[in-house]
Amino acid sequence: TIPFDVLDKMIKHPLTDKGIEKFLEDWKKTKK
Repeated sequence: TIPFDVLDKMIKHPLTDKGIEKFLEDWKKTKK
């Protein structure tokens, strides 16, 4: 799972394409 404060930092500080891809994979896992 991803703590909200971490998610907030990710939104405020755009990641590289790889970082975003990894984030989206983890995000999909949390929504299941």
